[in-house]
Amino acid sequence: MNRRSILRTIAAAIRANFLPGLVLQGLMAAFLFAYLAHDGTRKFLAEVAAVKQESGLAFAFVSYVLAAALLPEFLRVVLFQSGRPTRRNLTNFLVAAPAWGLMGIVVDIFYRCQAAWFGDGSSLASVAPKVIVDQLVFSPLFAHPVMV
Repeated sequence: MNRRSILRTIAAAIRANFLPGLVLQGLMAAFLFAYLAHDGTRKFLAEVAAVKQESGLAFAFVSYVLAAALLPEFLRVVLFQSGRPTRRNLTNFLVAAPAWGLMGIVVDIFYRCQAAWFGDGSSLASVAPKVIVDQLVFSPLFAHPVMV
C-alpha cells in the first residue's frame, strides 16, 4: 500500500467516525456536567457504583456489551442507515458482544490489580502510576492487540 492510499484510508476513517465520535464526546460531556451540577445525577451514579460493587464481574461484562457493542451498532443504524436496522447489525452485535463483554471482565480485573498495586485513592501518587501502566503497558501491549 502506498503512502497516498494510506492517507486516503485514514481520511475516510476520520470522516466516517467524526460524527459518531462527536456524539459520544457530547454524551460524556453531558454526563460530566450533570454530575457536577445536579444532585440527582450524583445520587444515581452512586447507586450505579453500588450495583457494580454488588454484581462484580457480571456488571463489567454487561456494561462493556452495552457501551462497546450495542451503542456503536445503535449509532450506526441511527446515523448511517436512516434508522433502518439490518440483519448485518444483529450479526455485528452478536459477534462483538461476547468479545467486548470478556474484555470488560479483563479490564475490571486489571483495575482491581492496579488498586492493589498502587492504592485505590485519588491522589497523584496513586493515579499517575495507574495511568502510566494502563496507557503505556496494558493498552498497547494487551488490550488493543487482543481486540484488533
